[in-house]
Amino acid sequence: MKILKFLKSNFSGGGIFIIASIFYNFLNFVFSAYLGRTLTVLDFGLVTFINTLVLLLGVFSNALGSSVTHRVAFLSTNSGKNATFTFVNRLKNKIYALSLILMVAWVALIPLSSRFFNIGDIRSLLFFTPVIILVFSTVILRGFLVGNLNFIKISIALIVEGLSKLFFAFLIQSLGYSSFTYLAVPLSLLVAFGMLIILSRKASVGSVITAKHYAFPRRFFIAAIITGLSTSSFLTVDLLLVRHYLLPTAAGEYALLSLAGKMIFFAGSLFNALILTFASRDLGHGVNPDKRFHKLILGTLSLTFISYVGIGILGRQLMPIAFGEKVIPILPYLGMYCLAIALFTVGSAFIVYHLARHHYSFSLISLFSASLLIFGIFISHDSIADITRVILAVSFINISLVLILHILQKNGRFLLRNLIDLMDVFTPLSPSSATRGKKILIFNWRDTRHVQAGGAEEYIHELAKRWVEKGNVVNIFCGNDGKCPRNETIDGVKIIRRGGFYFVYIWAFVYYVLRFRGKYDVIIDCQNGVPFFAPLYVKEKTFCLMFHVHQKVFKKSLPGPLALLASVLENRTMPWVYRKTNFITISNSTKQDMVNLGFEAERISIIYPGVDLSKLKPGVKSRNPSVLYLGRLKEYKSVDLFIKAAAKIKKDIPNAEFIIAGDGDYKEHLEKLAEKMRLKGKIKFLGKVTEEEKIKLYQKAWIFVNPSCMEGWGITSIEANACGTPVVASDVPGLRDSVNNPHSGLLFKYGNTKELTEKIRLLLVDVKMRRNMNKESILWAQNFNWNKSASESMRIIK
Repeated sequence: MKILKFLKSNFSGGGIFIIASIFYNFLNFVFSAYLGRTLTVLDFGLVTFINTLVLLLGVFSNALGSSVTHRVAFLSTNSGKNATFTFVNRLKNKIYALSLILMVAWVALIPLSSRFFNIGDIRSLLFFTPVIILVFSTVILRGFLVGNLNFIKISIALIVEGLSKLFFAFLIQSLGYSSFTYLAVPLSLLVAFGMLIILSRKASVGSVITAKHYAFPRRFFIAAIITGLSTSSFLTVDLLLVRHYLLPTAAGEYALLSLAGKMIFFAGSLFNALILTFASRDLGHGVNPDKRFHKLILGTLSLTFISYVGIGILGRQLMPIAFGEKVIPILPYLGMYCLAIALFTVGSAFIVYHLARHHYSFSLISLFSASLLIFGIFISHDSIADITRVILAVSFINISLVLILHILQKNGRFLLRNLIDLMDVFTPLSPSSATRGKKILIFNWRDTRHVQAGGAEEYIHELAKRWVEKGNVVNIFCGNDGKCPRNETIDGVKIIRRGGFYFVYIWAFVYYVLRFRGKYDVIIDCQNGVPFFAPLYVKEKTFCLMFHVHQKVFKKSLPGPLALLASVLENRTMPWVYRKTNFITISNSTKQDMVNLGFEAERISIIYPGVDLSKLKPGVKSRNPSVLYLGRLKEYKSVDLFIKAAAKIKKDIPNAEFIIAGDGDYKEHLEKLAEKMRLKGKIKFLGKVTEEEKIKLYQKAWIFVNPSCMEGWGITSIEANACGTPVVASDVPGLRDSVNNPHSGLLFKYGNTKELTEKIRLLLVDVKMRRNMNKESILWAQNFNWNKSASESMRIIK
């Protein structure tokens, strides 16, 4: 029920489509069960053979249908619906011509086919001929409907096809023509095709679309064919080989075993159409489809598991009830065979997703698995047991390779970078010699070029470059976001980037032990939530730079178990490990929080952050009232309070402008909140801005707002003040230090939207008060400059 609720809320008619697909598979089960009980083993084997030919044809037809779905879904969001009509109409004529050629070739091969498959009556092969054009025509129309999210229409067509196949089978049986029961398959396809023509009818194409919009995705189609070969190997080719290698009776028994596997595959792969469609649509929108895929793959896992339990485990009791005593010979192999198909089904979902993303290497895995399966049956085919063991082994290899490649596709560059980092440990990397100063090594998780760099990275770099100017050598060892060089020198500071978000801590230890030990005079260990624990392995003089205590941030930003672990590391482990270490921090509030955790006050020095007063100067204010937030968009920054206050102020001051500059993982949530509060287009989300753009925003703004739940200091507050802009900020540690309340700004109780709104409104409407604060803000900012901070810090670490 949760899966269907999710589909209803996220994928429109997707829930109906899943229900219809389940019902369609149920009808196929009833069809097979009915024939399994009423037909002889030989006649049932013939019906299964015709079904198998349809599935074998599906290697190409399903690839065609997937290509149509993929292209239509992409075009519908990227180029408009008219492009999808043009694409499909042009494609149909080509497919009709190709189908006629294949039908002629099939008729010519009938004598050879009848001998190879031991079929005495060739009429069944002749009646299969029109199925070719029906199948190809049907998949084009299905792909068109699915790609355009017409799930209700395609659901109707599915149910009609399933009911008609059951109806024709019952009718033929009732008329006494059991040997012609296989005709139910082509007749049901004919009915389905007619229904699809009615449902997909469109009076006009619309505007003319250029050729590039209806270009057929050839590479996708070829990859889809290769993928289909793997599916056919597991669901159809094995049946054809069994008919060749085993006696007709054993082949009929294996057909029942294969039927059980097909029920698992068709149930577990119900989400594949949605995976392909929505991944393609997200790509058309320019959106990363990972998020929706993660939810849909849960549906695949759930349905596959339920089907395996029902058929593979409980099948020993249920299969004889459904099919009678003729299934008893296959029961010993049921669990093993169903497990093989379940593994293959899950792997197929991953392959479909990566096919939509044009990661064609997954199709090569499919081709390898198909070849391996055929080869395995070729060398081991003496019994049903032998063939079942081959399929299970190949299924396990297939899903293992798929999952490994999936991990590498997502994290391959990360793994490669870390492998290179490991190799670099054993190459020389000595710091430059200093003529008169210190050799300083700084461990920090990021640098200023990191995509998620913030105030902490700016603080470190501004001090470091001034230390270099005084004749010292400074190296910063930090993590790499994958977008920066592994080694770089900025403003004289050598940046060594190794590892990522977590691996940087491991590499810091490894690199120090193998390469850095004894080559520096001072080590600075920067604590940004997770410390480097340098005192455990560093022998040189060590200082810990701690920007703020993260206890509240952990609770707000991390899942329960991780929050608990991080909290214990900071408030229990760290005070013991760093008990003999001297600290540098950036505000009185942080120092007090550290003392509360158990650190000794006399070991803690305060070095305030500075600002570049040569660049940060007052400018011309905007014509309309302007309220600015600038910083990272993280949950603990509480920018949602800014948006809620904006909604209230816009009612009283409609010409007020609200600007959010910055980026982060909370941006999407904030954009949705703004839309929910009817502020879409009324709040400007600028994303990450350049240094020049940042200064202009400060200068134009009437008010700068910082609603964060905690900061170590609040550099942005001082920067805004330097540009003559007063601040409204939370009365929390760090911000209460950087805001000279009520001169350079006003403080409000954290989380109190009403008070925040009142103080913003007060500064907007009280011209005299705001102008006084403009002047006081500039004076306050003069107290903080980087040269002063660098000199004070250098005296401490000497």
